Amino acid sequence: MPSDTSQYSFTWELVEVHDSGELEGMVTSRLYMQMVNPSDFLSAVWGDQDSPLIFESTSEPAWHNSANGYQFAYVETDDGPVGISQSDYANSTELAFDSWLTVGVQDISETPATLSIGSGSQWDNLLTSVGTDNGSDILIDDPLGAAWFNLFPGLDALGSGHKAFAGDNLKVLVAQFTTMGQISGQAGVQIFANGDQTSAIASLLNIPPSPLAPPCDDVDTDDICDDIDDCVGEMDGCGICGGDGTTCTGCAD
Repeated sequence: MPSDTSQYSFTWELVEVHDSGELEGMVTSRLYMQMVNPSDFLSAVWGDQDSPLIFESTSEPAWHNSANGYQFAYVETDDGPVGISQSDYANSTELAFDSWLTVGVQDISETPATLSIGSGSQWDNLLTSVGTDNGSDILIDDPLGAAWFNLFPGLDALGSGHKAFAGDNLKVLVAQFTTMGQISGQAGVQIFANGDQTSAIASLLNIPPSPLAPPCDDVDTDDICDDIDDCVGEMDGCGICGGDGTTCTGCAD
């Protein structure tokens, strides 16, 4: 096992700041597992009594869930893969910014992938939290625990683009959330360093706070963002932005 596991960490990437429509005021971000080597393989994300899995938001509801959404962007079932398709992203803003979990894949067109889900007494709570209801904080902290995972396909799969390998960008997608607040927490992960199952890292890692909407420009400090401000500056006595008060139509003085 590698002596230094601190190089592995959760990181966020900002996807979209929503300034109109149903999601106005929310921010969509994606959570990644930052790896060290291109052949590092993310085997599982999990939680249990000794290493609780926590996703919590500063807002209520915690995050946006589409009424037609999925708990997982991709998951294998007895009837084949289930999850978000490319057409869902193209045809539905709601689904494009839905909240979901994954290991690597963002839709069912991305193969090969073997994402599976575990079970446990608190599993239904997780599926309800990331599903079709208003999102609520996730806590998996019982003895049975729960996990979503990829069966290791062997190093040959690295060349075929298997999404659970770090690849050249050294990261693996874990989740997407759309929230009014900030999401943080912790999760257990299992990583096969350099694709070697004998070099497995099983560690509980902190999830840093997700991105907030970047502050808007407000040059005149009137608490109105410049891109929607009718006047960046001051109105003069004639109602002209930045005027000198001498051009009022019909005024003697």
